[in-house]
Amino acid sequence: MDHGGGRASGHCVWSVHTGYLIEWTAQLLSASQIPLVNSVSYGGNEVDLPLEYRSTVDREFQKLAALGVSIVVSSGDAGATNVGHGSTSCAALLPQYPAASPFVTSVSATYFTPSDIPMCSIKYYGKTIHCSDAHIGEIAVSAGDGMDWTTGGGFSGDVPRPAWQQQQVNNYLTQHANLLPPSSMFNASNRAYPDVSATGHNLMLIRADAMDIGDGTSASAPIFTGILALINQYLLSIGEAPVGFANPLLYTAAQQVPASFYDVTVGSNACGDVLHPPYIACCANGYKSATGWDPVTGLGTPRFAPLFGAVKEYVRQQQMTA
Repeated sequence: MDHGGGRASGHCVWSVHTGYLIEWTAQLLSASQIPLVNSVSYGGNEVDLPLEYRSTVDREFQKLAALGVSIVVSSGDAGATNVGHGSTSCAALLPQYPAASPFVTSVSATYFTPSDIPMCSIKYYGKTIHCSDAHIGEIAVSAGDGMDWTTGGGFSGDVPRPAWQQQQVNNYLTQHANLLPPSSMFNASNRAYPDVSATGHNLMLIRADAMDIGDGTSASAPIFTGILALINQYLLSIGEAPVGFANPLLYTAAQQVPASFYDVTVGSNACGDVLHPPYIACCANGYKSATGWDPVTGLGTPRFAPLFGAVKEYVRQQQMTA
C-alpha cells in the first residue's frame, strides 16, 4: 500500500508491501525524518476492524501528532452506506476507518457546476466531464447528481465525539434534525466526519505519460494535505512548531473566521459507488448537506487566504499569552 507524505519543502511516498496501518505508522515513527503531513487514501468499514486494532492505530496517530505530524484521510467513495465498496446493501450506515478516527483530518469531496467551471460540460480526451445542470455552485460529489460515486461521511460506531467538534456537530443535529436518517442507524454522540472537503472530481493528472481525468476522495485528501504543508512552511519559517493534529485549529478557524471555508450546503451521501456490485445508485438513508458543518462535506472547502490569516492570528494570540 502507498501513502503520500510531505514536508514543507518537498514530498515523498511511503510504500508498505505487507501489513496495513500499524506497519505504516511504525515506519513513520522509526524514520529519521518524518514527513510532517501525510495523506492516506486507504480505508474500510469501521466494523470490520476489531476495536483493539483501531485503538492501537489511534495510539500511534497520537504519538505522531505529538511529534508535529498531521494525518489526512479520505472519507470514502461510496457514501454513508459504503455500498459498492465493501457493502452489498443499503441496510446499514457504515462509517469508515481510519476516516472516523478522532486523530485524523477526514476529507470529503466536492465538484463545481457549469456556472462556475464551464469545462464541466465538455468532453476531454474522449471522456465526458459530468456536472449537474443546476447552477448552484460547489456541491458534494454524489451518484444522485450524475457522478459514478459518492463522497463518504457519518458517525463512528463506538468512538465518542471529541470536544473540538462538539459545537459544530451539535448545531447540525439540533438545527437540521429533519435531514437525519433514523436514529437507530447511527450514534449521534460519537465522532462525526468528514472534517473538511476539497475538489474531488474532474482533476487533471498524468497517467502512463498521458493526460487523464481523475476522481475520488483519494484526490481531495492530498489537495488538503498540500494546504497543511503550506501552513507548516509558514510556521517553520517563523520558528513555530508545525501544525501536527490539525482539527482543533481547523474547527477554531471555522468558528472565528467563517470565510476560512466555503460552506457547501447542497448534496447528500445517501448514494454509493455505481461502478461495482451490487450496482445500487442510491439508498433511502444517508446524510444531507446544510449550513455549517455537516456529515457530507464537513466544515466545507478551504479558502486559503482567510484560512491562512486565521492561522496567523491564532499564532499571534498564542505568542501573546506565552
